[in-house]
Amino acid sequence: NNRIVINNAYSIVRNATGYFLGEPIQYTAKAEADKDNIQKLNTYMDSENKSCEDMSVGDSASICGTGYRLVAVDDAGEEDEAPFEIPTLEPQNTFVIYSTKAGHEPLLGVTYGPLLNDDGYISGTSYTVYDGTYQYRYAVKGTGTVILPQDLIERPKPHFLGGVPIVEYPNNEWRMGDF
Repeated sequence: NNRIVINNAYSIVRNATGYFLGEPIQYTAKAEADKDNIQKLNTYMDSENKSCEDMSVGDSASICGTGYRLVAVDDAGEEDEAPFEIPTLEPQNTFVIYSTKAGHEPLLGVTYGPLLNDDGYISGTSYTVYDGTYQYRYAVKGTGTVILPQDLIERPKPHFLGGVPIVEYPNNEWRMGDF
């Protein structure tokens, strides 16, 4: 009993993201005076391996219908070549809440994951919530899904970005994957 598996879903995702993001994005300056700043931005993006992160966001969008990226300022003492980080977030554990007003501005960005105890077992859920000014971290013990004020595990930390730092990249207007 020989069975051949042809993973068409993988081929569709690979072809779609390769066609769309096969060549890394490069920024260019319209004005001659901005060339040095744009070159610095390209250097930052290269140091943060943005082309790889773009492919990861593209794969997530192609598979799940949407992809997410966090834009974060480097913590003190953890600075590297660029003053920021741009990690890709898991679309299964991330969402953005939008306003119902015209323009649908993002109000909150949330990412979550398992909360582990000292033995390495899951004891609850850890939530990181971003608004336009602060980052909040919550730890909800057990199987509860309601976040209470007493679940806040540290003081809100300013993120200095002036907006919700989780950016959603929908694959299309229906947020459907490619296959």
